[in-house]
Amino acid sequence: MFLRRVKGCRAPYSSDTSDEPARGPNTSDCDRGFVILTMGNDLVMRSMVPLLLESLQRIEHVGSDGGRDDLTRHTTVVGVTRHADEKCEDLRRSYSHSCTGDGGSGLYDGDNVYPSHKALAYGMVKLRYMVNALTTNLDIVYVDADTVFLRDPIPLLLRAAEEADADVVVATATAPCGSAAQAWDAEALDGSSSSSSSSSSSGSRGEGEADSSERHQSRRVLASAEDGEEEGGSEPRVDAGEGVRYATGLVLYRSTPAALRCAYSLLLDMASLASRGHSVGRGSPNSSDGSSSSEEEAVVWEQERFAAFMPTCMGALGRGLAALPTSAVLTTCGADAPSASELAKGSGGSGGVVAVHISSAPPGGGGEAGAVEASLAARVAVMKKVLGIEREEEGGKEERR
Repeated sequence: MFLRRVKGCRAPYSSDTSDEPARGPNTSDCDRGFVILTMGNDLVMRSMVPLLLESLQRIEHVGSDGGRDDLTRHTTVVGVTRHADEKCEDLRRSYSHSCTGDGGSGLYDGDNVYPSHKALAYGMVKLRYMVNALTTNLDIVYVDADTVFLRDPIPLLLRAAEEADADVVVATATAPCGSAAQAWDAEALDGSSSSSSSSSSSGSRGEGEADSSERHQSRRVLASAEDGEEEGGSEPRVDAGEGVRYATGLVLYRSTPAALRCAYSLLLDMASLASRGHSVGRGSPNSSDGSSSSEEEAVVWEQERFAAFMPTCMGALGRGLAALPTSAVLTTCGADAPSASELAKGSGGSGGVVAVHISSAPPGGGGEAGAVEASLAARVAVMKKVLGIEREEEGGKEERR
């Protein structure tokens, strides 16, 4: 059901050349295209998802056949709790998106605020859907529901992917928001493999053979990348290291073996850390007597693991990872956002803003002037402000008076 819904929202990329024959609306599985994917529980489906869809409906998409529609036609919304998919279907009266449900996910139906086990579960379910969707031969644009689009994001994402020869493109944020991207270091990876091999020599033969196989595979990947450089090929760029902070509220995964492999490996990485007890949240018992540790351990968060894991995975496979500039995708980081009129005028250098992610500041991020509460209701108010709905509602009230 899920894959059928995703494929039904396929949007073929618009043609840049007028002499290419139009393929018509019924494209085949061999035609490259994209789908926008988002998800929400019942609370999010009733509050944020309608505003995200409203922003996408305002953006025109021109397909390879010259046909015109809006971006909700190419959006799949996943209802991850019992009644969320029902609300999603109700929204189809106003928008053209597709709905699919997963009422058995066991996810929390309230506001999933980091850090908590609820946020951990949400991130892992998100990756599960991403991995499944990538098997459809479609590029997947994942977007958090607390995002408002002002312009078509596809040209920006494809341009960034082409410039970096990247299979993954991710938004960025300024500190304290976002997660610091760990720089990809081929020598460190190779050294880690050698160290792992030495330590496993005292283990079973099967474990040693597995380590040897992984090390051999890593070296083959690195060798092939070096051969490509010697032959004059352009080296894919991994945007990571000092000053780069990923914000995974907006990510493009190309439908490639490398993107699929790294997305799946990231999911396994999170599951492994969580199962080893690295997901102890605030006030959670972590001892046999049920007592809490005096030192809180960090919850395994999808964005943090993405920043630590994905640059190395993409680099090891010889593929690029592009980071979007903060001027293109504005992450509010707990601050208020410009109004719709200010964004339209491009005030404050915001003329190139494609989307606004209404994110809350992390714990301890500080209460700056104009700060917005982390609650869902407060972020919904900012989304309405960016869309200009706030003024429309006020105008309606004045007319009724």
